[in-house]
Amino acid sequence: MTRTPNRTPHHRLPRASERTSGLPDLRCWTQQIRERHHLTRPPAARRLQISKSLLKQIETRPEPPTPEAVALLITGYELDTDQTRFTRELARRPVVLPSLTQLRTRIATPARQARLDGLDSDGVLAAYTDPLWHLIAANQRFREAFPGLEDFDDNLALWFFQPGRTAPSSRQVVVDRDGFAAYLVATLRPAFGVHRESPRAREFFDLLDAGPEFRTRWDTDSITVAYGRRPDDLLRLRDLDSGERYDLTLDLGPLRADPTVRFSVGYRRHHPDRHGPGVGTPPPL
Repeated sequence: MTRTPNRTPHHRLPRASERTSGLPDLRCWTQQIRERHHLTRPPAARRLQISKSLLKQIETRPEPPTPEAVALLITGYELDTDQTRFTRELARRPVVLPSLTQLRTRIATPARQARLDGLDSDGVLAAYTDPLWHLIAANQRFREAFPGLEDFDDNLALWFFQPGRTAPSSRQVVVDRDGFAAYLVATLRPAFGVHRESPRAREFFDLLDAGPEFRTRWDTDSITVAYGRRPDDLLRLRDLDSGERYDLTLDLGPLRADPTVRFSVGYRRHHPDRHGPGVGTPPPL
């Protein structure tokens, strides 16, 4: 008698929420949302007021659904503002991500450099980045807040996660590591989705995904999306020179002239448990 061997976990195909083996698209995104609601397709279809066959098509076929179907997904799953924006972006054609050389050429103007220098003099961190957190141009205070960026291709996410290293040097700087990891992944998700067919985005995702910390966070926070950061949502960092802990507000937004470029501005605030001399809060922009 021949017995059929039991399938092991190694052979089991993972659910979308367990392992997203690539850049996000509308198919895996809608499946992840459904699974986060702990729904199979039949009750999910009833909740969305669509047929089971249409829901299956949305989750499995590359063709985008109609705008009416997208609207039903948004209202039926009660998506927040950022999730709604991301869903609509995934329903559109992907956007080509320019090369870093192209972006740096666009940003390299005397006016923008003067802006960075002026903010630096006022004690304000400032940087132009691409959607994947590569620095395009930054002032000295930004680089001092995140020492060693140049060793990681001038990329903040790569500097933070440092795939391949068991003890990332960023641990010495970032006090609230869990919060910073969640923020980076939440901002990277829409960037990877919008630019999902760009080779540079694919290569960078694979680079980060090789590290267990990023991979775990990416899978755990599979439906968390962010396009900015609230002023009261502070980053907790440490100044390596003084040992002082401080909070950093970080404003992030795209340039009107070029939505593939982000402008980040950071203001230092005293941390209640700081050590060493204080740093004055700079005036607002």
